[in-house]
This record gives sequence, C-alpha cells and structure tokens, in this order.
Amino acid sequence: MTLGQSITKVRELSRTNTTGASDTAIMQLINEGQREFAKDVFGMMKEDYLTITPLFDIQTDFAFSLALNGGTATDVCITATDFINATAGTVATQLVTALTAQAATCTISWASATWYFTITFGATVTTAVFSAPTTPAYIDAVPLIMGEEASYTAPTCTGSFPEDCAVEASLPTDLLYLYHVEWDGNALSPAPPDMFWSPNYEGTPGHYMVYDKKLRLFPSPTQQKRLHLIYKYFPSDWTDVSQTASSIQYDTEWHMAPVYFAAALQAEMNFEDKIAQRLHARYIDQVRKYNRLQCNQNPQMFPKHPPVPQISVTWATCSTS
Repeated sequence: MTLGQSITKVRELSRTNTTGASDTAIMQLINEGQREFAKDVFGMMKEDYLTITPLFDIQTDFAFSLALNGGTATDVCITATDFINATAGTVATQLVTALTAQAATCTISWASATWYFTITFGATVTTAVFSAPTTPAYIDAVPLIMGEEASYTAPTCTGSFPEDCAVEASLPTDLLYLYHVEWDGNALSPAPPDMFWSPNYEGTPGHYMVYDKKLRLFPSPTQQKRLHLIYKYFPSDWTDVSQTASSIQYDTEWHMAPVYFAAALQAEMNFEDKIAQRLHARYIDQVRKYNRLQCNQNPQMFPKHPPVPQISVTWATCSTS
C-alpha cells in the first residue's frame, strides 16, 4: 500500500474529507501509526551486511625509538593531537608529520586488504630499527603502528597487524536492537564492554558489543569477512506528501495496521468515538496476529529426541541337579 492509498483509506474509514484534514495531517497520523505498530510488535525485522573499519586511539605521549642507517635512536612522538577512534588515514597523516619534523622524510600507506602500515623512507635510508622509547614518560607505540619491534633492511618498512586495532562497524540508523549477528557464517554472542576497550587480541571474532551506535568485535579480525546481522528497526517517517507513490516499508499483510491506527485517531478528533473504538480494535488485532505469527513460526526447527532403543533381555534358566 502506498502513501497515497493509505491517506485515501484513512479518510474513508474515519469519514473525513480534505477540508477536515489535509494530506499532511493524515500523513503525520500514519507516521505515528507506523511507529506505534513497530513498538507494539517489539520492532520490525530486517537484515543488513556491514563493513568493518579499523580504529585507533593515539595520544601525544605515544612514541617509539627510531634508528636509521645504524645511527643513534631518537624518540618520536607519533602525534601532536590526541585522537579517539581515529582512522588509519588519520594515524598515517599524524605520523608523517612527526617523522618529517625529525628529518626522516617518508610516506606512509595503509593496506586495506592486510591492515598493515607501510612506511617508505627516502632512498638514502637503508635500515630502520623500531623499538620502545627510551624516555620514561612515553608510552610504547611500536605495537600500535608496526605490530611489534622490528628491524628493516630496506627503505620500505611493512609492519604486521597493529596490536591495539579496535575493529567496529557503523550500525544502521534505523536500528532498534540487534536480534542476531554472524561473522563469516558463525553466530556471535554479546559480551560485556570490558573485553573491548583494549583489544590486544586478534583472530576470528566470537563476541560483539554495541557502543554509541557502533558494533565492536572481539577478538579483532585481521581481514574483512561477511558481517551479517538481523535486527529490529523503526520504519522511517514520510516527510513529504509528494511521496504518494512510496510504499509502507514492512510486509504487505501488515500495511493496514498504521492505517487503522491513524483512522482511529482521526475519528477521535472528529468526535466519532464508536468508530474510533472499532478502528483501534482492528489495529490491536493486527498487532496480535503479527506477534502470534512471530511466536509460532518454524515449529519444526526444534530438535526431536530419537526414540529410546528397545533392549531385548533374555533370561537364562538355571536347573539344579
């Protein structure tokens, strides 16, 4: 049912003409009906696939000690500004600025396929050694950037998976709550936030957490795979009556639910109390049918116990002589 058809139906059921209520007024009532139906059935069902993004926390006291061409190691702070949940591109930009200030001209790239930072120095650099900073006030940033302390014998230095790489995905804007989450076909379980603040473990995710409309995974995966979720959502409102050809977002058999709700409200405003009560009863019937269907579907999915095997026992007879 489209928005235009819904508006017409609301007017028919509530005995309202265009003078009694404008198209915009009826549209707003239908929007309210969509929201109420979604709440009364505990959210409509929807699915989506998400793309995960590596994020980093970097602070002004994060540093590493860098020795080029066998020379004296120098502590380098990786950023002049604190960042929370910074992208790999932001980290690379900050680090290029910091290294250039130390006369170590370079470029830094991030491999979206392997999730490694690569630092490429000028042609005059033949070796580079990354190690923990010597200044006591600095926090070791080598695991954060290069994955581990390492020596490189070429201008190009490719690290390994960053240790503190928090991996998360932005959730759909219409999400009410998550129903089911899968990583590469395997179901994930929700877990408490304590596991996700310092993600020092990497591997195949087994758990997830929702934080600030973001989905975080634990352990941190080292590559992108299929992140599939099924969730409950609120339908978005219509904002313009010119969208008359747009359809109600959820399944066809429930399109009359917001229409009944809107018509009941309009009938109340028309002082047609008996009509309003009958229309609201029809709306409640739609809610009950939806919830009953959700509770009763797929009864064959539950395992049945196999029959208990019958044991044949033969009793031996004893004779006395």
